[in-house]
Amino acid sequence: MNKHAIYIFSILIAVLLSVLLSGCEELDKLIEEASEPDYIIVNIESKAVVYTLLSSGIEEHIADITVMIEMAKAGGETFTFYKTTDEYGYTETVTGSFNLYNEQDVGCTARPTGIGSWTNIPISSKTLSWETVDATCDFGDTYTWTVSHSLTISEGQG
Repeated sequence: MNKHAIYIFSILIAVLLSVLLSGCEELDKLIEEASEPDYIIVNIESKAVVYTLLSSGIEEHIADITVMIEMAKAGGETFTFYKTTDEYGYTETVTGSFNLYNEQDVGCTARPTGIGSWTNIPISSKTLSWETVDATCDFGDTYTWTVSHSLTISEGQG
């Protein structure tokens, strides 16, 4: 090869390498954007208290009542827990975690189950909207939602 051909060949190699390397940066950028999450992680902590109102108007917490606590995300993903109230009328705290995508809401519901002669079976239902989560978090962040349910039941004909 003559000097002129080697010179042109060297220039072509340099141009080719610069094109390849600039393409790698663009490819790296595309890969990075594609690997960024498009959801916010929502951790839910929930518990319930069950009580009755005495004729005097005083709340009396009730032990040994089973409470179903259900966490559900729009789209069908759910967690369901059955917890029994302690001597003070409280269930232990249950937790669940969802990847919440754009425009999805998540709800948490609690209701007593299998309560025999107790009547006025309440349902407590609370919803966390996408707008609330999105206003405080960016994609990939974690949002913690603490939900307390207060359930008043009455004694009577079941």
